[in-house]
Amino acid sequence: MVGVVVAALHNQFYVHLLDRLHDELRSYGYHMTLIIDSLSEQEDYSAFEPLVHQYLEGIIVTTASVDSAVVPALKELGIPVVLAVRSIDGLPFDTVEVDNKVAGQEAARHLFELGHRRIGFIMGPAETSTSRDRHRGATEWFEERGVVCEPGLSLWGAFTHASGYSALITFLSRPNPPTAVICGNDTIAIGVIEAARKRGVQIPLQLSVIGFDDIPIAGWEMIQLTTVRQPIAEMAHMAARRLIERIRSGNEDPPRHDRLPVSLVQRNTTGRV
Repeated sequence: MVGVVVAALHNQFYVHLLDRLHDELRSYGYHMTLIIDSLSEQEDYSAFEPLVHQYLEGIIVTTASVDSAVVPALKELGIPVVLAVRSIDGLPFDTVEVDNKVAGQEAARHLFELGHRRIGFIMGPAETSTSRDRHRGATEWFEERGVVCEPGLSLWGAFTHASGYSALITFLSRPNPPTAVICGNDTIAIGVIEAARKRGVQIPLQLSVIGFDDIPIAGWEMIQLTTVRQPIAEMAHMAARRLIERIRSGNEDPPRHDRLPVSLVQRNTTGRV
């Protein structure tokens, strides 16, 4: 039995990742149990101890924050742990993620080539490596080309539709809103698209929108979201493989950090400024 930690299931990315993880772990002869917990603010990990010692041979953590107290504590329990999707700096864990800094650079390059210079950012939680690195990759890429990203045009929230919706309303209430928005994930971007439509803002004629992940709904005809794709199947395959290797080695292997490639998928929500 292997535990897989997620924060919530409102994000379609995690639904599809879990589906793939289930199949991958089953191919190795393992069952999967779901643990819903953010592992960010919780300091008391005692609730995990009976589960770890009595039932689980390993844990895949998909929602670790950079300041997580529980993830280091799991190491003290001696259980094999693999971080997937997100990373924690300086901790010796197997980690499987995309290069989120490069993902941010790809989004920035695409918008820059379309002529956009006033860019808004609607990201997820600032304490996650995904939000931090995507934002850093994009802003540094712009700044290297002389485009200043205003701090007031970076909003941090949750990886939710509601967060994207409310953040765009905030931008539109300002006298000089951005011409393009980079969103922390596709779910945020879909909230931005809905807010724009309700406010009569034409996409992409008046506002370009780009997300991250390429969840299936992003390609629906009614949405057609430009996004930076994460290889969900490959990520699940590698995370499952790394955990099984660690279990079979008696948790003695040195930690490995796998960074998977990303790719830009251009659809209908981005256009020339």
